[in-house]
Amino acid sequence: MQLRTKVRVGVAGFTVAGGAAAAALLAPAGPAVGQSSQPVQAQIQVDSPATLLAKGAGANVLVTAECSGPAGSTASIYVSLTQRAGNGIAIGSGVTTIGCTGTDQTVLVAVTAGTVLAGPGEPSGSKAFKRGTAVANGQISACTADFFFCANQQVEPTIALQ
Repeated sequence: MQLRTKVRVGVAGFTVAGGAAAAALLAPAGPAVGQSSQPVQAQIQVDSPATLLAKGAGANVLVTAECSGPAGSTASIYVSLTQRAGNGIAIGSGVTTIGCTGTDQTVLVAVTAGTVLAGPGEPSGSKAFKRGTAVANGQISACTADFFFCANQQVEPTIALQ
């Protein structure tokens, strides 16, 4: 009698587990917890060439950016340039903001030599840019108006300075 009870419980447990496995395989897949589609999306591309200004004191860098999100979503675009200049380094950065329209936007970011958003103890650079190539660092950070959702992307292409 006792043996029969154990067998029934074991068979019932196998039936429930098998049914759950079948339901998992046959049911439509939904997003995992915390992985629903993002309400804000962002992409960035740093275009080449950039145009030198004022004998290398800065450069106008064109950026193609796209961000989409609910009304009021905006994106900050940050661009820095690093270039070998003689026996030193020319470095600079610039920032602009766009509204998230869901379409590609080409914007101009003015990069000023000798300025960079550097941390404590990091050099900010002081040389002028020159014709040639430079490493660009382009970053976009897009957020909903309440900053509840954000999306970021960073690229580091080598671009021409003319």
